[in-house]
Amino acid sequence: MDILNNSNESVLIGILGMYTGSVGRADRILLDVMKTIDNVRALNILSSNETWNAFKDTWSQFEVEAVGSTLSSPFALIDTEITSRNVINFDVGRETKEGSEQDQKAYERYDPEFWLPIVGYCLDKASHQSDLTLLIDTSAIEYALVCMSSKNEEIRQMSGSVLVRWERSCQVWLFR
Repeated sequence: MDILNNSNESVLIGILGMYTGSVGRADRILLDVMKTIDNVRALNILSSNETWNAFKDTWSQFEVEAVGSTLSSPFALIDTEITSRNVINFDVGRETKEGSEQDQKAYERYDPEFWLPIVGYCLDKASHQSDLTLLIDTSAIEYALVCMSSKNEEIRQMSGSVLVRWERSCQVWLFR
């Protein structure tokens, strides 16, 4: 594949239209391609309304409320029930064996490399104290906390960054 010619918004939109944000094998491959596109062209889910909508449309098949999310108000993308299940069933290693029952369950688990930046983006978009409360209510902050137990150092660093930003956001709203 010619990385320079094929790393464009149209390709990213096509990938986001199939991606479900899980640790399943197909999603891991799609995430690797998305990382390459981001590295080459600085394009990702947050680059435009079109890229956001491509993922939102796919994700709304699992979480109907996600259809109401936008780049300026992304909170509806995070589902309380699904996130709570991911907190309880967090896999510190993320390894799956192809063809096994564990591989099938991988598609039910969030990929922290994708979801932690989404939680961080929600923090950036928090414009009111109720937005921060919503991140607690949807278990998004719990998810960031549980990601601190990952065996993957990069995920722990991402999680730590989200939690530090969370603390700063809470302090800002506390002293207003």
